[in-house]
Amino acid sequence: MRANRCIAATVVMLATLALAERADAAVLACKRHSISTADQRELKEAAARALPTLEIDWTSATYCEAHTLTYAWFGTKPVEQADRTQLLTSAACTRARGAWTCETTPQRTMTAEAFGPPYPLASIPTDMDVSAAQGIVKQAFAVVSSAHAPTAGPRCTETEGFDKLQSAFLNEGGDVSLERYSQNESQTVRVSRNDAFIDFDVIRAPSGDRYEYRCWSLGIVVD
Repeated sequence: MRANRCIAATVVMLATLALAERADAAVLACKRHSISTADQRELKEAAARALPTLEIDWTSATYCEAHTLTYAWFGTKPVEQADRTQLLTSAACTRARGAWTCETTPQRTMTAEAFGPPYPLASIPTDMDVSAAQGIVKQAFAVVSSAHAPTAGPRCTETEGFDKLQSAFLNEGGDVSLERYSQNESQTVRVSRNDAFIDFDVIRAPSGDRYEYRCWSLGIVVD
């Protein structure tokens, strides 16, 4: 049951961030967090068209009526895989005056074992090896568990202090997110939790990728 709740929270968080990138912040100041029965019926019809073969978890749904737009975020029920990850799809739907339109995003989650109980879930790239993902989470845990700020690399940006990073990762709970992005022709893996992140450079080698600590910061930065 806990895993499903965590996945639902991850679905809503990622979908909200996706919409926030494209929408004016004022639009997301919700006047109401519910929708009418008629809207729910039409939303479910739109969801069935967007996700015809998947079972939707409506208990994960979150709504926002803001100005002239209405938003809905929800996800499908997770499907357990042989590698102990779970696959699901998140949906972000909007409606102005016409029909609902939905955008869907596939997601893959695993239990972030390195953080210790209660184990958080981590959303990871769909093509990332589970052992590699667990290794990066373990490296992130080692960085934030240090007594002092690491000296192997700089901070990504100015921050409020290493204790804030430790609090964001170790004391506040919340799910974990791993994502790849390119920067200056190099590949980086970012481990995020709450309002903090740690970056690792991807080092390509014949024996397999290595991940070297690069920097940490507070505040998720969208590249």
